Order: sequence, then C-alpha cells, then structure tokens
Amino acid sequence: MTYEVTLDGGDREIVLPNGLRYQGAAQVVLSDGQYSELSAGALASLLSASYLGGVASYAVTLNSGLGNIVLPDGLRYRGGAVAELADDEYSILTPNSVSTLFSSVSVTVD
Repeated sequence: MTYEVTLDGGDREIVLPNGLRYQGAAQVVLSDGQYSELSAGALASLLSASYLGGVASYAVTLNSGLGNIVLPDGLRYRGGAVAELADDEYSILTPNSVSTLFSSVSVTVD
C-alpha cells in the first residue's frame, strides 16, 4: 500500500524516508514501510497525508559512471540505465543507497 503526502508550504530541505530531499508543498508517494518510519510529530508538523491504497512502481535512473550495480530486482545495471522497481523492491533500499545510486526517481501508482 502507498501513501501520498504533501509537505506544508513553508518547509524547506526536508529529507523523507525514501532518501530524497523536498521543498515545501511537494507531493510525494511513500511506501507503507517508508510512511511508517515517520514519527507522529513529523506527521503532525510536516505533512498532510492521504491514503492511496494502490501499488507503487518506481522508475529509477542510475547515476552515470556506475557499473555492475545489482538492484533488488536481481538484475545488473550500468550508469545511466533506467530500471523499473516494484514497491517491495524499492522500499528495501536505504536512503543512503537511493541518494548514491539514483539521479532521478519517478513513482506511478496503480
């Protein structure tokens, strides 16, 4: 399951459990596992959240210069490649690995 969260308008440089940095009023889709990492205080002060109930998939672009990277889908990729990861595959990546490996991440919810 996924959650769509919207940052409050005045927030700046907020790093969410998906490992990415956002500015105020950004809309973000978080997996159930990522959403559960947010404290009650963070939910109250930073976000307005609405439950989507769908399944997310992630199109990730690997940073250029990387080679022979094995992602949670079990496949090997080189820098610049675009990979499609299921929600359960993406959600096991740590925030550090997301920021190190990917130059962009886009989410679709079915």
